[in-house]
Amino acid sequence: MSVSHCPLCPLIFQFRTEVEDHLRNDHRSRAEEEAAFGKELEGAPHDLTWLRLRALQSAASDPSVSLLLDTAPGAMMTSLDAARLHRLARKARQRLSLEVRGGDLSHLEHRLARAVAAAEGGPTDCGIAVLVSARQLAIVRLPLEPKERVVVDPTFATRDLFDALQSSPPYRVAVLDPGAPRLFEGCGHSLREITEGTGVLATEALPALRLWGIGRAVTGRAESRTPRLHRLQATVDMTDELLDMRSAATAVLPLVIVGPPRVVSLFRRRSRHGADVIGDVRHIQRRPSVHEIQRLVGPAVESLRRRFADERIAQLERAESKQELAWGIKTALPAVLAGQVEHLWVGRDYMVPARTLGGDGILQIIDDPETPGVVDDIVDDLIEIAVSKGTPTDIVDFNASDPGRACPDRAEGGVAVQIRPAAAGPSMTPSTTAA
Repeated sequence: MSVSHCPLCPLIFQFRTEVEDHLRNDHRSRAEEEAAFGKELEGAPHDLTWLRLRALQSAASDPSVSLLLDTAPGAMMTSLDAARLHRLARKARQRLSLEVRGGDLSHLEHRLARAVAAAEGGPTDCGIAVLVSARQLAIVRLPLEPKERVVVDPTFATRDLFDALQSSPPYRVAVLDPGAPRLFEGCGHSLREITEGTGVLATEALPALRLWGIGRAVTGRAESRTPRLHRLQATVDMTDELLDMRSAATAVLPLVIVGPPRVVSLFRRRSRHGADVIGDVRHIQRRPSVHEIQRLVGPAVESLRRRFADERIAQLERAESKQELAWGIKTALPAVLAGQVEHLWVGRDYMVPARTLGGDGILQIIDDPETPGVVDDIVDDLIEIAVSKGTPTDIVDFNASDPGRACPDRAEGGVAVQIRPAAAGPSMTPSTTAA
């Protein structure tokens, strides 16, 4: 069998394409490396989407560094948050020095320092994740506050990214400016204007949308009785056309409407999209800014977020009332690996450092996550495996308690699985065994 030699070093490869990849990545000049890294940094702070999350979950480059930090929202990171981020970066470098040597260590430290500097100079939300490996880099603003931590594992720590997307369902805003309606789409605290034919938002695979039972209402149109009513009806008609096009191009989303009181009332009575409305804001100001719209629709969006969270807890309660749950990470991981799980629930703050023994999910729980060879959070791996297998997965607060409802308090388990009926057996009976 023929082999291919690298013209610049003694390495030998089986395929020519491997040589070309080796030359591009291992023999670039310093200028080429800086130019490529500059482009990588430019793309690092892009908004979090399900597609981007899947790419980060599938990235494996040992070691991979994840810095997670709660931050104060603003146009630029505060000096206090920047100091905390640098402290996390120093801790990450200390851990890397125990696992990596020579040029590989210098390369990772350089990438980490540049990523931290980029995050420090950019806008912030309620939290931030800085993810760095030898081949991947991402800076992600989070609408939820993550637990402050440093993770150095073979893969990135992505549970907070998954939680942020799942807990912040996408929504649409229609601003009913008379004669010139506008559409916006958002997720969490992020909102952007949608112009015709541009800015398509990928929503084809949003797990959260399975909880949203959207109906459609088609109402008759009465003849306008006055020129003013005719103008108001024209605004409703134009908005309906924009929503028709947008919904056909992406998906039907929960809708918040903003506008003068008479237009809002008319939209609710006569729009084809009236059944999609989750809230309205009676606002007279013409052409409000994006930031003003974010402020106005905040209560409706928060109500939507609570609705999704309540439904996830309700699903858990229904499974528990039927005695269909098995609790504990030591039960959950083998079942997920075997494809036996109907549904997985994970406690929001439940983290377990461990090492796996073999490929069947047997775990050895370790107290110190910084022990060599130990995965900082095996629960993060559990979530990624479940998502990759298409298993419905929800991150919930097991200790939550809403008025009028007794939520299950099962923090001792931290993880619950609903086993497929055909797979249920003596070893998968519900239990409260802690991990």
